[in-house]
Formats: sequence, structure tokens, C-alpha cells
Amino acid sequence: MIPAVLKRLGELGYVEGKDLTIEYRSADGVSERYPSLACELIQLKCDLIFAVGAEHPARALLDAKTTIPVAILAHDYEPVAAGIVANLRRPGANITGIYVPEPAMAAKRLELLHEIVPRVKRFLVLADRVIE
Repeated sequence: MIPAVLKRLGELGYVEGKDLTIEYRSADGVSERYPSLACELIQLKCDLIFAVGAEHPARALLDAKTTIPVAILAHDYEPVAAGIVANLRRPGANITGIYVPEPAMAAKRLELLHEIVPRVKRFLVLADRVIE
């Protein structure tokens, strides 16, 4: 995902190390680390913070009450139901982004596969977590 973002930024004229500095942070799977990582980024006075994936990074930035714009890519949670944004059309405050409902997308992909190959009765799903 990050390579695609960097590629698009390059197409827009932003080159990491030349016109753009990116500060990467990862909680390495430890959700308790997100609040301190959010504070680090806020203290660096970043122009934009990009929170990807689960609710934890977005929640930490929301709880930190930063005025820095935050762009989210939510695919493990629904941002309205989680209270991260007011609604999808007008998120409010300084948080905006994209919601990609992965479980619904996975179901749609299986539906399309079944339409393409209707005789198939069994599908193998290989994933690093169970899709609910």
C-alpha cells in the first residue's frame, strides 16, 4: 500500500527525500503503543498524518486531539460506528479518508468467482486472519 502512495505522490511531483519527508511509525502489532506514536508524530509537527488499517491508530490520533489533518484508510472497522468520524459524507473535525469494507469485498469476490466458474463447488481461502 505504501509503495502505491509513494508512486502517486511521485506522479504529483513529490519525491521522498527531495520535496517530501515521510516519518514512518509502526506499533508492530502492539495496540498499546499507538498513543505514544501519535504523540511523536504530533510533536514532529507533520503537515499530514496518514493512519492505515485498524481502528487503533485513528483512535489514538482522535484521542490526542491534534489539529494536524489526519487521513485514514479504514478497512478493519467502520469509522462512523467506531466514532472516529461523524459521517462518511461529512466526517467533521480534521479527520477524513476512505472506508473499504474488506469483509463485504471478500464476499463479493467469492460471488464473482462463482459466476465466472459456476461448476466449482469448493473454494480455498488463504488469509492471515479469519474474515467475519
